[in-house]
Amino acid sequence: MQRVNPSKPTARTAAPASLSLDQFLKNTLDGIFILDRERRFVLFNAAAERITGHSARDVIGTNCSCHAFIDCHDQQGRSLAGFLCPARHLGGNSASDGARQRMRLRRKDGAHVWVETIYTPLRNGSGEVELFLGIMRDITEDHARETDLVATLSDLRAENARLLEERRGRFGFSTFISRSARMQFVFELIQSALAGSSSVLVTGERGTGKDLVARTIHEHGPHSSGPFIVAPSPADSRDAAEHELLTALDSARGGTLYLDDLTRLPIDLQRRLIGWLSAPATPQSRPARNKPRIIASLAEDPSAALNAGKVLTELLSALNPTLITLPALRLRREDIPCLVQHFLDQLNADGRRRIADISPKAWSVLLAYHWPGNVAELAAVIQTAHTAGKGAMLQTNDLPAALQSPNAAADSAGADSLKLDPLLERIERQAILDALRQAKGQRNMAAKLMGISRSRLYRRMEVLGILQPAGGEPA
Repeated sequence: MQRVNPSKPTARTAAPASLSLDQFLKNTLDGIFILDRERRFVLFNAAAERITGHSARDVIGTNCSCHAFIDCHDQQGRSLAGFLCPARHLGGNSASDGARQRMRLRRKDGAHVWVETIYTPLRNGSGEVELFLGIMRDITEDHARETDLVATLSDLRAENARLLEERRGRFGFSTFISRSARMQFVFELIQSALAGSSSVLVTGERGTGKDLVARTIHEHGPHSSGPFIVAPSPADSRDAAEHELLTALDSARGGTLYLDDLTRLPIDLQRRLIGWLSAPATPQSRPARNKPRIIASLAEDPSAALNAGKVLTELLSALNPTLITLPALRLRREDIPCLVQHFLDQLNADGRRRIADISPKAWSVLLAYHWPGNVAELAAVIQTAHTAGKGAMLQTNDLPAALQSPNAAADSAGADSLKLDPLLERIERQAILDALRQAKGQRNMAAKLMGISRSRLYRRMEVLGILQPAGGEPA
């Protein structure tokens, strides 16, 4: 076996060594610069010249600091020339290893460019910061797409108002914040339930809003003048539980009795309820018009509840003239921005903190999370973030740590990245496909279901590469 002299480079290692530092700085696509402790440029490579429009001769060897050439601002529009400058912050913090900053720069020709810059302090043998290495990357196109895909909170507020008004005019109620095609079918079922007094069964995972459906049906249906009674959790003893159920039925006369999660009702009480539901109204009994409407819910699939013996077939049959199934939030991610704005509006009203914007990274975390607790969990997270943070922008650090863990973004769509642009495109793509399928390929109807113009739907289909052969399924 041939021995290798470690002091002599082999053919494999000689080629990279032949690339000089000057050649590397000249050919890299990233802008690279070095600042001294006074934030004066001492190095400015070709990519930095291309990104900023300033030549190295303009900036090196002068007595001016970097901000004299590059008017930099952060995402909130604040100047980074003073205390907020990352280099200045690193110079005063000997323990910091670096900083990352998104900023808008003014080019020499007056145009603006968005960059993301990583600052690294370079220390001498005594550990003192002597220089700052900056590596900047042009993200102008990414930033433009983010701006296009993630509406500002004011835009979302206007969209929420439009959605609620449209729902009020079309369905007769305006309780739900949604632009999802999946929820349009739910709204149609609720509208059908408003026309009669038959029992309703609402199914869906915990936190999807089953109680909100029940209240909407009551408040806009024929029993709205009566009370809305939520049946209490069954007591430990059978006699007490039966007494509570009968008391709730009596209290709900002329109104609505809501049975939250039928699986919590003991089997013998389910039989008692079946008898009460099937008993016809007679002149000697309570008048039919005073008999309360029954709305019940299940947090699992009815078939699974039946197979597990948690609920009787006869009870489901008696309660099932109208079945409304609520989709999980992970199946209608396009609703997350509107829901976030809705919850923020409610929290901003108390005056303790007013959030006017959300950072792109925080958006990416909110959109990537799989939300096992559905809308209820989203509401709780936004309330926690609103209380925990400070300032007018909701930041990633405001969000609970559980959302930021490496496993938090694992969802049914198989998300493998928290990058905002591809994440939003995937969500938007799925929303369009759902709308097209529900509209049976009719793009005009799909646009109406999504609450957008036909031209905008066509444009987004083209951008996202959604093909729709004549008479066929979208691809």
